Amino acid sequence: MLRAAAEHVTPVITELGGKSPQIVFADADLDDVARQVVTGFTANSGQYCDAGSRLLVDRAVQDQLVERIVDRLATLTLGAGVDDPDLGPMVSAEHQRRVSEYIALGRREGATDVARSSAVPTTGHFVAPAVFTGVSQEMRIAQEEIFGPVLAVTAFDDEDHAVALANGTDYGLGIGIHTRDLDRALRVADRVDAGYVMINEYFGGSVAVPFGGTKLSGTGRERGLVALDSYLRDKTVVARVHPSVSPEGSL
Repeated sequence: MLRAAAEHVTPVITELGGKSPQIVFADADLDDVARQVVTGFTANSGQYCDAGSRLLVDRAVQDQLVERIVDRLATLTLGAGVDDPDLGPMVSAEHQRRVSEYIALGRREGATDVARSSAVPTTGHFVAPAVFTGVSQEMRIAQEEIFGPVLAVTAFDDEDHAVALANGTDYGLGIGIHTRDLDRALRVADRVDAGYVMINEYFGGSVAVPFGGTKLSGTGRERGLVALDSYLRDKTVVARVHPSVSPEGSL
């Protein structure tokens, strides 16, 4: 699309992929965070651009948080949309195979899937949520957009480490920050390279809030007044209002 637009010098707004992390500090409300993390990577069965598919968590509370997440996943239902389940199917059989291959890849890379999910329907293109612990930054499941209900968990040791991990992919769409320390949250928000940062609420914001990414996550912004700039073209008009009047106002 960008190549075709470039031939005619046509401005383009692109909403592309993501590998969005949720950064969890030790002082966060872990019960609330577990709820938001589960929703963040399983909503629409993980098939949306800013899914919170990476969990970056303070090593001191990693086990506690993962346990809460796994417990929540065990209560979720998978099924057809008409039955109002928690998770529906993948969009196609091809995509089901793709997501399943990433889950198999995560195991081959040395990560551990600790999720306990409800039964998967025998008909339809379903994938049970996966939660991988022991994920290192160079693993493909930590770097590539899977577009399915797969969570990669990586522990960090301090704020600098958390920021480095968050910025350590080719994407920069959404980032969640969970902490009771608002100063730290704002400091981290300033340091991370992403277009949309949410503090203590992963689905924060509204249709009035500009949305878009950095790096391979896209160009420009949607939503809000800022989005109107994409449809406008500035024109500069400079006029001398009277030929007998000098710029200083003298005759």
